[in-house]
Amino acid sequence: MLALSFSLLAIGLWHTHRPAWSGLFGGLALLSGPAFWQGALGLGLAGLAHRLLVRSKAQPGEVFDEADQKNAYPTRVDTLCWLAALIATIFVVGTYLTRYPQGLATILNSFTTYLAGWTTFSGVSPITLIITLLIFQPLAVIFAMVSLGRWLMRRLHYEIEGRYALLLPVLWFLTSLFLTLIYPSRQVNDLVWVLVPLLAIAADGLSEYLPDEKPHVISFLQAGFVLVLAVLFWNTLIATSQVVPQGNMPRPVIQLGILFGILLLGVLTTTLVALGWSWRTSRDGLVWGLTAAFVIYSTGILWGSTQLRPNEPHELWGNPPGAGQIQLALGTLKNLSEWHTGLADEIDIVSTVDTPSLRWALRNFSAARFTTELQQGEMPSVIITPRSAETPVLTAAYRGQDFVWWVRPAWNGPLPEDFINWLTFRKAPLGYDYIILWARSDLFPGGSVDESNLEQQTAP
Repeated sequence: MLALSFSLLAIGLWHTHRPAWSGLFGGLALLSGPAFWQGALGLGLAGLAHRLLVRSKAQPGEVFDEADQKNAYPTRVDTLCWLAALIATIFVVGTYLTRYPQGLATILNSFTTYLAGWTTFSGVSPITLIITLLIFQPLAVIFAMVSLGRWLMRRLHYEIEGRYALLLPVLWFLTSLFLTLIYPSRQVNDLVWVLVPLLAIAADGLSEYLPDEKPHVISFLQAGFVLVLAVLFWNTLIATSQVVPQGNMPRPVIQLGILFGILLLGVLTTTLVALGWSWRTSRDGLVWGLTAAFVIYSTGILWGSTQLRPNEPHELWGNPPGAGQIQLALGTLKNLSEWHTGLADEIDIVSTVDTPSLRWALRNFSAARFTTELQQGEMPSVIITPRSAETPVLTAAYRGQDFVWWVRPAWNGPLPEDFINWLTFRKAPLGYDYIILWARSDLFPGGSVDESNLEQQTAP
């Protein structure tokens, strides 16, 4: 989000002739990590293709928008001002006010990390990305198609006005989508670079149907009816996902028939309004009703992805695996530390699981260290091992408890097999990876350690 937000701010400020501010946010975008290069490459290719196409297809004597000409050909002063602000931002922010000069390597490291992504495969299917767009952005996809249809019709009729209005967003969408689909290390959240031009195209199509005068009351009534039909459709879909077929039970078939019946009723209502009043009245009511329904739907899935189920593998957005029982494991460690040392983060811990997530979780435990294997005769207060590993030789002196540390999607294909149940309730098969937290027996009331037995087990 930092790369996306700073990049859009830099572009917008450049377009409004504020080169200094544009350079500042451009420098912040460069410091935002490898995600910046994916978006910069897509936008750069789109801008180059836009310039070549406009110059090659322009009619003799055709006049372009003056503002576009000024932005396409900045003055030397504007360019130098932008470049100076960019370099100053990178130097000041990248070095943390010159305290960490090594921070200047951030840009080079992010670029090499992005290039390394072309040699590693993430396991995310390109089909998953396409389906994610359709599921999470139906409003943008539908009205982008409407806008593209209108734009192509203008070009076919050789209308000069608006002929190049959507060319840059369309090229940006196509290049960003293509780069995201072919990038081996692709993730679903890389689609943010695709959503920006897609939403711009959809906004152009949606603006055609926004009221520029007092709308007809029938359009409001039809929009309300379409919204009611959308609610009925969703409720029927929820009921369908909860049905478990048994034998020749016809109930699922009946409910699927109801879904198609609701869609046909919407088509019939739109047709009748068009015949009774006008096509414009019917079209406005249909568009406003669908827009209201999709806005409510988009708000619901946005709330679910960011608030109810943030970073969980049930959702397509994000980078799996998701977090498991991390807080429960940390609470156990804090309790053990308080019993043993009187402080919540002073117990000595040795972990044979060395991952960034575990290092971050144990960052406040000053006596925690990571190793590949335990030393002979070593008896720390707490040992952390993967559950898949063999039981430590100190089993007789420790008490162990497993915790879910990672949660992964466990379905085959781009989506879960029970798609409707996943769509409505986000229920899907998951896989779990465990760690074992071993606490020395003498940390517990009445516990003791048999050192003679330990010497026999740890003897070479």
